[in-house]
Amino acid sequence: MVNVNRIGGLTNLQRTEDVNDQYLTQPGDTMTGVAESFGVNRQALIAANPFIANPEAALPPGVFLRLPKQEEVKPNQREREGQSRQQQQSQKEEQEGKPKPPVANLETVTNNPVINSKRNYELARGELSLAALNLSSFASVQIPNPETTGRYTREHLLADTAFTNMRSMDSMQIQKLLHERGSALSKLLLPDSRSVAQFLEALAINYKINPQILIVLLQRERGLISSKQSKTPNQESLDWVFGIGKGRGEHFKGFDRQLDALSRRLSLGFQSAQEKVPAVIVLDGIRRSVENAATMVIYQLAPKESLGKLFFDIWQSLFGSDGLGRPV
Repeated sequence: MVNVNRIGGLTNLQRTEDVNDQYLTQPGDTMTGVAESFGVNRQALIAANPFIANPEAALPPGVFLRLPKQEEVKPNQREREGQSRQQQQSQKEEQEGKPKPPVANLETVTNNPVINSKRNYELARGELSLAALNLSSFASVQIPNPETTGRYTREHLLADTAFTNMRSMDSMQIQKLLHERGSALSKLLLPDSRSVAQFLEALAINYKINPQILIVLLQRERGLISSKQSKTPNQESLDWVFGIGKGRGEHFKGFDRQLDALSRRLSLGFQSAQEKVPAVIVLDGIRRSVENAATMVIYQLAPKESLGKLFFDIWQSLFGSDGLGRPV
């Protein structure tokens, strides 16, 4: 079963139910509509997604719903339920004196492409949350980091192709890592009902950066992946996880806003650094050379050689040596 507790405006989730697939919600979606579109039991759908605070209300767009197995509702049962609803509607219209529509053999036609296909569809137009910027989680293909020397080199911490490998992990793999490391982030849901793993994947694809970079920085800055602090982080450490904009108002306050701001900074910094490297930067007050854009961006976040080495060590401990050091 699923246990949900709401703490400090955020939701902790423990889940053991198997699911078949995921669906990215669109504007106007409801639990009833999604259940009917995919032919699954509505109550089973609600049980598989306990982070939805009000299953009776319209769903927020850009949320990944877990779809339960279709076998939970037998076809003949679904048909009986549909016939019962039609009979009730017909009786209601007769009582109200409404004329019956002409009977015709019509195929169901809809402008909602989700009903026509579970995976291959276009997003509805309009403002959607960040996760809705891509649909890759439905059929994502992981791309391993490039082979590199794996040796620490101050001038070349991380390969550029590793920095931009946005397909190094999908949300399922990120969730597994957080769970295996005992991180509280594995149970944390953001205000729009997405898991941290889903949000990290969406950020990576939107900004074309490796999600592993974000994971390493979460560990380096706050120990949120694998440490004592990762078990029970306080609200302050989540709201200002990277310290971006702290003391300048509430605009950057929030775990999701901090991650988004950092991802944007990494993406823009990488684009700018590509035009400048090789270059000379100042580390610990000393002029040092850097060979590639990824290394330059990492040092721009914290211009200390020791923190560059720490980034290298955390990456190696979490993901191995591929991507680290110079290309082979």
